Amino acid sequence: MPDILTLYIAFWVFIVGLCIGSFLNVVILRGLSNESIVFPPSKCPKCQHALKWWHNIPLLSYILLRGKCYFCHEKISPQYFIVELVTGLLYLAVFFKFGISINTVLMFVILSLFVVMTVTDLKEKIIFELHAYILAGFGIVLSLVHHNLLNSILGLMEGILIMEIFAAIGYLFVKSRAFGVGDTFIAAALGTIFGWAPLLIVLILSLIVQACITLPLYIYKLYKNKNFKTLISLVLFLLIALIYKLLTLKSDINMTIIYIGILLVVISGLYCVRQITRNIKSTKDAIILPFGPAMFISAVAFIFLN
Repeated sequence: MPDILTLYIAFWVFIVGLCIGSFLNVVILRGLSNESIVFPPSKCPKCQHALKWWHNIPLLSYILLRGKCYFCHEKISPQYFIVELVTGLLYLAVFFKFGISINTVLMFVILSLFVVMTVTDLKEKIIFELHAYILAGFGIVLSLVHHNLLNSILGLMEGILIMEIFAAIGYLFVKSRAFGVGDTFIAAALGTIFGWAPLLIVLILSLIVQACITLPLYIYKLYKNKNFKTLISLVLFLLIALIYKLLTLKSDINMTIIYIGILLVVISGLYCVRQITRNIKSTKDAIILPFGPAMFISAVAFIFLN
């Protein structure tokens, strides 16, 4: 049970996180609109009316104004509330994880950049190179604090190499990159933070997160477009893979069943991939989601669960 002093500090860490989250909203929106983050003062994005100080109180202003502008009464994007709350909670989690230390300060900055880059990627599929450079810079500083600079540099190189290889594979299927250049910048920056070995775990987790998000949407879109051939091939592959996994949990399983299971998984998987790549090339069934948010979610999970 945390003592009173710890809870008192945690309260103010949360408040600071909310305020920083409010500032991050400015960085995100003005970065996307190519405006200065300093001038002009805060304004309504709809009516452009300058806001009063009490319109900018993190969380409370959004709640008291019922999600609407005080002047024009147009709806305010829930992004403001969500970014402020998420940033506050992340700062709180960092404090409880690392206490009062240089790691805490560096993680505050790193996670703030995670939030900014996640939202710009979700909103406009844009990753600003400057944000990635700053993130990599703080990753290097973190490695210097832990006397692990070589591992950080290897992680940076590994991030670039892995993402560019997989991006190039996309040309074999859809005649374009599998990942955007921004994803390479993200992986490189994460490499400086985690080093080469943990980066592999983060990237694998990212693929799992992306699959968990994309797969249900893709299945729904196949059903909506009545593309039952591809839908059946995908469901069949997942079903065979699940049955194979359940069977192999038994220690006394016959090796013949294992070999047959592997063969069925491979055949159904190849057929499924064939159907999916055909759809990506020729129909409207493809779903393209930014990969950056999945990497950031995985990175946050690795930070707090490791």
